[in-house]
Amino acid sequence: MNKRKNVKENKNIAAVITIGSESVNMKVASLSLGEIKLVDTLSYPLNLGHEVFVTKKISFESLKEISKVLDGFMRIMNEYGITQYKAVATSVFREATNREFVIDQLKIRNDINIEVFGLDRAKSLIFNEIIRRSGIDESSLANTLISYLGTGSIALSVYKKGIMEYTRNFSIGSMKLMEILDMDDGTLDEYYTALDEYIDSVLDKVVYENVNKGINNIVLSGSMVRTIAKQCGVESTNGNYRIKLEAIENFYNQLRKMPLNDMCKKFNITAADAELLYTASALYIHLLKLTKANEIVAVDTHISDALMVQLLLKSEKNSYEEHVAKNAASCARALAKHYGWDSKHYEAVCKYALAIFDKLKKLHGLNARRRLILELACILHESGSFINTHHKLLGTYDILKNTEFYGLTAEESLLIATTASTDEMHMIDITEPFENLSHKNSLVVTKLCTILCVANALDKSQNCKFDNISLKLKENELIVYAETDKNVHLEKWAFSECTTLFEDVFGIKLRLVVKTPFFK
Repeated sequence: MNKRKNVKENKNIAAVITIGSESVNMKVASLSLGEIKLVDTLSYPLNLGHEVFVTKKISFESLKEISKVLDGFMRIMNEYGITQYKAVATSVFREATNREFVIDQLKIRNDINIEVFGLDRAKSLIFNEIIRRSGIDESSLANTLISYLGTGSIALSVYKKGIMEYTRNFSIGSMKLMEILDMDDGTLDEYYTALDEYIDSVLDKVVYENVNKGINNIVLSGSMVRTIAKQCGVESTNGNYRIKLEAIENFYNQLRKMPLNDMCKKFNITAADAELLYTASALYIHLLKLTKANEIVAVDTHISDALMVQLLLKSEKNSYEEHVAKNAASCARALAKHYGWDSKHYEAVCKYALAIFDKLKKLHGLNARRRLILELACILHESGSFINTHHKLLGTYDILKNTEFYGLTAEESLLIATTASTDEMHMIDITEPFENLSHKNSLVVTKLCTILCVANALDKSQNCKFDNISLKLKENELIVYAETDKNVHLEKWAFSECTTLFEDVFGIKLRLVVKTPFFK
């Protein structure tokens, strides 16, 4: 095995390794005059996708082969003097039941940490890169469907007025469709009919209701972009292709009449790529049906490009985090609106909670990512009432732990669910760790739960009685000053229920001072 050697650090060169459904790849790039330049690309074909689809796991033989490939990649990294790199696995690892064992073995054999990207994390990175590469100003995005077509999944989001309103993921990538529907079964016409019906059944009425509302633009990336653009006679402009609706429809109709062998000869591609071309083209057409667009803007980018930007352009990392925070909150608000939750209440709780979080920064030691988790928990803390008003907190937990939050991991979804499912009537026990959370994450959630309880208490009646609040942090006390001329007996009682927990968690007292405004 080839362990990482001590090499001279070169901050202007980096590598990204990706383990996908069809191959193991490495991309090497350098930073020169503020621009990322491609230095080298390597690819080793390995059909993990078929293996995982059939057996639900990665075999020991495949594990050894991956290890051998990584060994070679690491030797090349040493030769380039690369010390900053990222190694990730995508959908094929997500769906393998033995992924933890495989990751552990690769760490032992190759001394390399493989990070398995959830679809929402991968989607947010790619979407951010699509926006960056397409030259679109995110604030100007209006009525636009953005979608990434992977080999194992599809991710799509809808932008309106510069913010994301809807996002969803589907496990029907081009390779997965190929595995599900065998082209050798039946005639071409029967195959395409089955393919169309299957895609329609997955892109169900929920998608049509949320997406097909005046969407005038579509931006795609992912599987077979270059190949489809080429066959439609479209040349690249800075990695972007503009494919007219008529051109893609003509190409798709041409494919429907063409046997697999004829396609291989005509387009000079392998049988595997020919099958992917069938399914990818079908997905293009079905996504177009969701919109009123007369052309597709296809962006030739990959998750490795997005990760390379993060490694070499540090300023872009901050831009990405801002992109995630803004759009995760926007999607959460859209979800709250869909279920009819009271926006005045959750916006008030959000305002109070984030103000307290910011004021206590030196005491809680939590970062901006944890602040986002608190914000999302505040927006969605009433979600359980949609299921059962008698067991609202349990319902909240069940809904949110299974919700796809844009740009966040499954672990972070669990933090949001746990944070949102508590209030001053159901106080947490700080001596006991949360179920399904590590000790470290239990500590984080305890702090966030405490802040959310205080914020929710300030609007316990859900009538937004306080016109204004301000905070003053003293050495041993946090004072909340609130203004109102309304009866706030309920809020005072709920607030008092939080004071003991607050003192136990942050080590300072908590006090509410209610003032009557001089003028209304």
